[in-house]
Amino acid sequence: WRKAIAIPNGVPAMHPPGLPGLLDDLGLVAGRYLLNVARIVPEKRQLDLIRAFEKAHIPGWKLVLVGSAMHASGYAEEVERAVAANPDVVAAGHRSGQALASLFGGAGIFCLPSDLEGLPISILEALSFGLPCVLSDIPANREFGLPDDTYHAVGDIGALAQRLQRLTAQAPEPRSTLNHSQTDRIPTQFHWESVASATMG
Repeated sequence: WRKAIAIPNGVPAMHPPGLPGLLDDLGLVAGRYLLNVARIVPEKRQLDLIRAFEKAHIPGWKLVLVGSAMHASGYAEEVERAVAANPDVVAAGHRSGQALASLFGGAGIFCLPSDLEGLPISILEALSFGLPCVLSDIPANREFGLPDDTYHAVGDIGALAQRLQRLTAQAPEPRSTLNHSQTDRIPTQFHWESVASATMG
């Protein structure tokens, strides 16, 4: 018999982020918003992120939620109400291609507070754009081997708010350009060459 091994996905090829006008349309400044990319479902815990963002009191920053609900639900309605109640929280809806790349390219920090993941492709995308990450402490997110202070306990609003405060305080000045994806920033096990080699081996 042979033992089973896990082979991760490789980092997806991203479109060039060539839509700076999208940020203007959404009222965003490059380098001055938190980005979450996920379906609007309970396990992604967007409400935790909104509450932590509000608790952190970060002047000059916005929170952008990219994604949509698969179907009508009480959770999606709660998220919609929370967004409507805070002008600094932006629901950008489902985005793909160049629009999604532009939102990654303009973000300052990527956040994923979910309680359940497989291997989150959105983290690979965020890392490829060089974004610092704030992630829930679950096995799938730990697969990326990021520093311990990247992670917070699932549902711990206070810890999440503290990490947002720390990272935004360390962030560089706002910028006028969008970052481009660079796969050399991704851990080698997520490069397609490594994935192919592991699959063949």
